[in-house]
Amino acid sequence: MTDSMKLQYQVASILDEGLPLQIIFMHPEFGKQNGSAQQAQAEQLESASKNAGFPGRVALVWPVDSSGEYKFIAPPFHCPMFEKKSFNELLALRNKTLEVTADEVTPFET
Repeated sequence: MTDSMKLQYQVASILDEGLPLQIIFMHPEFGKQNGSAQQAQAEQLESASKNAGFPGRVALVWPVDSSGEYKFIAPPFHCPMFEKKSFNELLALRNKTLEVTADEVTPFET
C-alpha cells in the first residue's frame, strides 16, 4: 500500500435552517479553475465529507480578493445564507478539519 498525499481543508460544520451543512474553505486559486473542474471537486469533497462522517451537504467558499468579497458553490437551498454573511463571518464559524487523500479529491492546479 502506498502513502497518498494528504490534503486538509478547514470546515465550518453548521446548521442552516435546521439542516446540517459543511462549509469547506478553498484556496483563492480555486476560483481560477473552470466551472466544470470546480464542480467536479465539489462532488469529490461531498463524497469525502460523507466518508469522514460529516453530516449534510457541502458548500465551497473562497476569497476573491482582500476586500472580503468571496464566491461559493452551494446547494440552492443554502444560497440565501451565503448572500447574507460576510466572508469573515463564515471564517469565524470554522470548527473542524477535513483530511482527505489525493485519491479521494483531485488537487487543483495552481
